[in-house]
Amino acid sequence: MGTIAFSSTSRSKAALTPITAGHPVARIEQNSPAHIAQEFFRFEIATATAGSILGINPFDQPDVEASKAKTRELSSAYERSGMPPEETPICSEG
Repeated sequence: MGTIAFSSTSRSKAALTPITAGHPVARIEQNSPAHIAQEFFRFEIATATAGSILGINPFDQPDVEASKAKTRELSSAYERSGMPPEETPICSEG
């Protein structure tokens, strides 16, 4: 079974760059090539979860197009103002 390592060490300088830039990095190490199916499953679940939170079906082409349109809209707003648009949280404390 594969493991996820959260660390600041890396085998290559290119992979170390995001860590030194202050971005979190998760390095997934596989013990066997046969475990790649586990990673496909992990990312299918992650994609489904993210789609649910965003209120879209990422496995349905119309929702993929809607997601692309929303991404273009957000990118354009950022390019115009230099800041992401204000958003309403989906949940809050209290």
